[in-house]
Amino acid sequence: MRKKPGPTEHPRYRVIPRDSNKLAIFFSGSSVQDNQFHWWNMGQRIGTNVILVNNGRNEWYVNGIPGLGDSYSATVDAFRNWADALGATDIYTCGGSMGGSGALIYGVPLGARVLALGFETHLHFPWGHVQSLMVRDFVPEFSDFRPLVAKAKQRIVVYAGESEPVDLAAAAHIADLPMVETVTLRGVGHGPPSHLRNRGKLDPLFDALLDDGPLPEVSNAGEGLRSGFPEALYAAYCADKEKRWHDLESLARKAVEIYPTSEFATMLLGKALLQRHKAKQALPVLRQAIALHSNSREARLLLALATEKAGDLTGAVALHKDILAQWPGFGLSHYALGRIYAGKKSLRAAIKCLERAVEHDPHRANFRSKLEQTRGLAGALKA
Repeated sequence: MRKKPGPTEHPRYRVIPRDSNKLAIFFSGSSVQDNQFHWWNMGQRIGTNVILVNNGRNEWYVNGIPGLGDSYSATVDAFRNWADALGATDIYTCGGSMGGSGALIYGVPLGARVLALGFETHLHFPWGHVQSLMVRDFVPEFSDFRPLVAKAKQRIVVYAGESEPVDLAAAAHIADLPMVETVTLRGVGHGPPSHLRNRGKLDPLFDALLDDGPLPEVSNAGEGLRSGFPEALYAAYCADKEKRWHDLESLARKAVEIYPTSEFATMLLGKALLQRHKAKQALPVLRQAIALHSNSREARLLLALATEKAGDLTGAVALHKDILAQWPGFGLSHYALGRIYAGKKSLRAAIKCLERAVEHDPHRANFRSKLEQTRGLAGALKA
């Protein structure tokens, strides 16, 4: 290695030199502590030079990386200097979530090949992870990544989960640009890296990037970029978050019309019907959502609630018990069971369920209030 431009170890980055003309830079996601780095195992596995980084504060990498540069442009220069020192002529960047944004915005000016998974392409999506996690005093150098991506000269591979409307809208924001290849994943939310890793697909995917080869096939690749669908789904998602139930029904219907096998759009339509006191209409819609994505806990909860609202308490109890068999710590189903049992005057069973709800989700005031109320009723009956 030529003269180092800085130390190889820092709380916000690690440099792993190897005898290779390739450099892979891995960007950690949000809320990572000093001296901790996502993608560590990947960096150990591959044979290239590696730099692992984390941004510390949730600034989405646009204000630089402490230890490398105090601005975006200074950090780009620092990566170039490290590439020169390591003798790397080919650069690759990779990250998920906030790290995906980092991989994108640094990969383009570095002339890198980019792998970015489940991330946001501008910093102002209402109800996005940026809006909920970004530090409050942060003023970004720039916020829309599309003009930057339009200048890309190398391959940009994007993966987005179809059950995460913000990520899907973010992917659609750049999907038409020349160097961008996009894959959308059915039944996946904000976690494409873990989803792919758990199925043995993440390592082959990064290896394909290193080799500039075809992307490995995934069985749940979907059609989430159908014309108009990302925008319709995201609009429905915002209506859901803002409890605009009438708008949610119309927007979710539009999304389902465009992409009938979208599990998330179907679930949102079922939720809208339930919230608009159309429980019996919601039932077949929510059953369809579960048929499309059997591991959707939210869809299964909504079906249980709709079954209860439709008057089938026995069926609702059975559905909540099925949910708890798979997710024993799910407080909302424990609470719903407690509420149903309390309504049937089965107070001992109700108290047991409500105690579990509070145990698993202690911050919900309505759980504690219902438990105290039910205990009071049970005490009054004993008196």
